[in-house]
Amino acid sequence: MPAQRDAQGRFVSKGGVGPKGKTGLTASLVSKDRGMLGLAEIVKGMSTSGRAALVGVQGEKGAEARDEGMTNAGLATIHEFGAKNNRPPERSFLRSTFDEKQQEYKKELDQIGMDFFDGKLSPPRVDGELLLLGEKYRGDIIEKIRSGIPPPLAESTIEEKGGEETPLIRTGQLWNSITAIVGEKPKGEG
Repeated sequence: MPAQRDAQGRFVSKGGVGPKGKTGLTASLVSKDRGMLGLAEIVKGMSTSGRAALVGVQGEKGAEARDEGMTNAGLATIHEFGAKNNRPPERSFLRSTFDEKQQEYKKELDQIGMDFFDGKLSPPRVDGELLLLGEKYRGDIIEKIRSGIPPPLAESTIEEKGGEETPLIRTGQLWNSITAIVGEKPKGEG
């Protein structure tokens, strides 16, 4: 006899008449949900909520115009990926920092998730923890810029900058445009 479900959706199976009409042992099987279905709903809600720490040259600060006539976001893109003629060359400060610190950020993100599921963090506190993680990433980016990102500047650029030899530093406007916010995860990202 195939397994049946009761009114609550639990499987209930009772023995009965066996092969060739013989009666035999009667058994019952009841599956009890001890919270797993509720946990699955919470996980589903978290995965579709799409909250994330967004760090980069973005928003109003990214859109600010510079003396050169481009935006901070435009200048950041040129430095991050380099120009076609390699002038300036690629000096990644966003991707390279993330790549170097990815395991550290993942560990902190995992802890935020565990604290949420353990009931230690409410959704607004999760946003606060995500913002702190975003600010840590922002600080790591600025530290990387200050330490100097290869390749070294050309002599003509050093002269133009009044002797300053550290790439990506002229006025501080670029690194001051790097922000961390908590918002909706961009579409198409895990």
